[in-house]
Amino acid sequence: MLSRQVDGAQNLFTLIKFAIPKYKRTNGRLISIEFDPEIAESGALDNFDRLDLYAPHVHRLGVFGRKYRPYSLVNFNVLCSQLDKRGSRSLLPNLHQFDLSSVQNPSRLISQVQCIDVFGTDTVHEVIMRPGGLSSLGLTISHQEAVTITNALGLNCPNLRMLCLYPRDDVKPSLEPEGLGYEGWRPNLKKFTKLRDLSLTNGCLNKHSLLALGKLPKLRVLDFTYGDFVAVEDSSTVNAALSSTAFSNLRALSLNVRLADQIYILELQKMIKGINKLNICLRLSMGFEDDTFGFEASKILVERRLLPLFANMPNLGSLTIKAWSPCKDADLPVEFPEFLDAISRPPLVDVHLDGVHFRSSALERNLGTVWPQLRRLSLPAQDASLQELACFATIPNLCYLKVKLNLTTTFTPTNIIRSERAPLTFLKSSPQGKISAELEVIKHNARVLLSLWPKMSRIALSKHDDNNPSVDAFRTLCTLLSSPSMLETETKP
Repeated sequence: MLSRQVDGAQNLFTLIKFAIPKYKRTNGRLISIEFDPEIAESGALDNFDRLDLYAPHVHRLGVFGRKYRPYSLVNFNVLCSQLDKRGSRSLLPNLHQFDLSSVQNPSRLISQVQCIDVFGTDTVHEVIMRPGGLSSLGLTISHQEAVTITNALGLNCPNLRMLCLYPRDDVKPSLEPEGLGYEGWRPNLKKFTKLRDLSLTNGCLNKHSLLALGKLPKLRVLDFTYGDFVAVEDSSTVNAALSSTAFSNLRALSLNVRLADQIYILELQKMIKGINKLNICLRLSMGFEDDTFGFEASKILVERRLLPLFANMPNLGSLTIKAWSPCKDADLPVEFPEFLDAISRPPLVDVHLDGVHFRSSALERNLGTVWPQLRRLSLPAQDASLQELACFATIPNLCYLKVKLNLTTTFTPTNIIRSERAPLTFLKSSPQGKISAELEVIKHNARVLLSLWPKMSRIALSKHDDNNPSVDAFRTLCTLLSSPSMLETETKP
């Protein structure tokens, strides 16, 4: 079966009849591909026959490949000339995705643009500049590279739906007489009228970039990640400059940037008014940027500046916060009432808080009044005994709960304000969950869990917990939960 993904454009170039690959004698590594003009002219009718046989099956092209080593394209003009003679027929008629990610190398720009010019087609919907899940640090490109790449994409791939582009804020002052007013690559965005998903660095948080982004008619997902932009303009000035119709279809926002940048973005009411999905990566200490700004200062900013801004998103339904700290065990403690007050304002149905844990003072609140519509709650850093689990049982529509289970005692909750519906059937433990191996304690846990959530039938351990010594005890607990009649039988005289 032919692969739909090509790992390295050289594998396509070498299928062209007049492409002559040259390899290094010592290690066999490809060093160049030369397009021979004599062979090209002598066999013009069948120059692309081998490539045409394979091309319809190619849906994804990784331009540089996972193990990229620089090589040169010699006599590239010969290939361009033959493509002109070929006419408008695309070399890859079913290509959907370009992966332009690469290691840093001086010739990167030329190779990217050449491949876009040769293989680009109006069927391309996705262009990414980094492997999935990796930080964009080190994969940013210069403003001039962004200009050239977006121009090539606009000419060859006008129907883009998703674009990952990470330009640096490195425009020379001589080219930017009005500070951040230099247009650069921004006018090219107008060509992508179907663009829905866009990833950028915080180098695009200036007024002129945001005004350009706000005009993209179908933009639904916007992702900002670390770059090198430091100076932030006044948010009220930028918000005033945005039109009332800016970002009219924006629904999802991901912020993997400095805390100060996150506050700046969430102050742009015209930009975030329609957001229903928010993903924030919180760095609770920015010592690598400012030695005077530490863990405690970060918490104060989160409490006093960031959280109140959730009120600017009245339609927010899904919230993910991933808190990170250089201190190994320093999770963000939820002990101040402002946190719960802030996240109770939007009608949240899905909440994931990683690196965050609720302290007892927060759990004293009736969480059912905080999250009346919540269906999914993930708190992987939250230690949860039966006492803490009883607090979560007050959430009336909860269907999924993930915590770090600690079922080692025979504690019996009292005065339980359990939801009448209690639809939860599935409870998941994050890594290092604990349960007593004593059968009587396991039976007690099963009875209490069924009193909290009568429909519960299963508990799952993390996939990373295969060697957890409590695995057998968890299995026994699951058996009792799925067959509650066993518990009833044992309680009869």
